[in-house]
Amino acid sequence: MKNASPPRATRASRATRPAAVDEKTWNFDKTKVLDTEVVACCLWEYARESATLKKLRQQCETAWRADGNADSLVPVVAGNIQHHRNSVELFLREIVLLPPPDLWQSADESKPFYWPPDAALPPRTSSFPDSWQSMSTDERARWAKSVDLKMKPYFAFCRGHLRDAQAIVKTVIEQRKVGLNPQIDPLAVSLIATSMPLAPHAPFEWTGDNNRLPGGFVYPDGTEISVVEIDWAHFTDKEIADAIARSRPKEIPEPSGRGRGDTITDWRAKLERLGLLRLRRVQTATQTIKTVKAPTIGRIKFWEPKELNRDVQTAGKDFRLLFPFLSEPLDCSLVN
Repeated sequence: MKNASPPRATRASRATRPAAVDEKTWNFDKTKVLDTEVVACCLWEYARESATLKKLRQQCETAWRADGNADSLVPVVAGNIQHHRNSVELFLREIVLLPPPDLWQSADESKPFYWPPDAALPPRTSSFPDSWQSMSTDERARWAKSVDLKMKPYFAFCRGHLRDAQAIVKTVIEQRKVGLNPQIDPLAVSLIATSMPLAPHAPFEWTGDNNRLPGGFVYPDGTEISVVEIDWAHFTDKEIADAIARSRPKEIPEPSGRGRGDTITDWRAKLERLGLLRLRRVQTATQTIKTVKAPTIGRIKFWEPKELNRDVQTAGKDFRLLFPFLSEPLDCSLVN
């Protein structure tokens, strides 16, 4: 009797026991992530899903520990993290570039990374890719304050650079070559001549009054670089501003006070979907529903498994909208 196998019912119950998932990685209830933190937390947690961002972070951390700084990685980080929102771009670059907290110490001022214990401000560090809820309250508050979605670029109007003018001239000439000979060898023209046209229906032969550039480069962040002619002597500032406004590209509408999907509820919904996805990667839909019933996620009404799965898959779209500069998809694989 001592060697008898346990009852089948017991074995079955263990086999169907849901895999444990750290609640800090999936439960972002209002009591755990305040409304003031939800935007930063959402960006942080989705960034933890990116292999690219975590690889960049590892490179920067290695540089900090070896060289005392990550200056050599700044161009690499800047080249890989480019966002149309200035504050989001800065947030993502800083969580990757800043040194890890454990480098700093206040015990021996003769050693590197000494920070006086009575200093007015703590050193700027980053705990990425640790989970948001594992960080100290002070660090969470600092990151939360750093994301201002209403932050604008420094200037609404400024002069372009010499390289901009050179790029426009080169592209116009090469686009003319492509227009006259669509079968041209791609190696004969620059990639930008075909991937970033100056205007969708620009003429390739300009004569007389039509000898004007059809437009300028419109970059992904919504900035246009153009050659323009302004008659300062005969028009008021308002007339000039009105003329510029009429030239606004149709695909870039005038910004509103708050962008689409920018309410606290929208950001919290993104977070909740990510948390549910993390559960569904290791738990069935039924198990996930049972798991989240205990802490009760805010807006969730505990749907049927199919509805849960549809909601979870939306996290992949959220990832793409949050980080359009990344080519990698979010891992949305679910267990059966």
